[in-house]
Amino acid sequence: MNHEARKTPVKKLSFDKGRKSMKELIAFISHKDELKEHYDWRYDNCQDFAKRIFDEFTERKRHDKVLGRS
Repeated sequence: MNHEARKTPVKKLSFDKGRKSMKELIAFISHKDELKEHYDWRYDNCQDFAKRIFDEFTERKRHDKVLGRS
């Protein structure tokens, strides 16, 4: 396994205006059983979880890639 350090600083990932409340966030996480999902560092990790939340709670669905800078 290659342990190459991430280049920093990291570019902003995604941005948009939210369209739901914190109560709706908790209901979404509970209804979708997000906390019971199996974590896999390669195929279903924290970035995937964040994308699912982003997609549910933002007006537009625009994602930028994670890019480090040297």
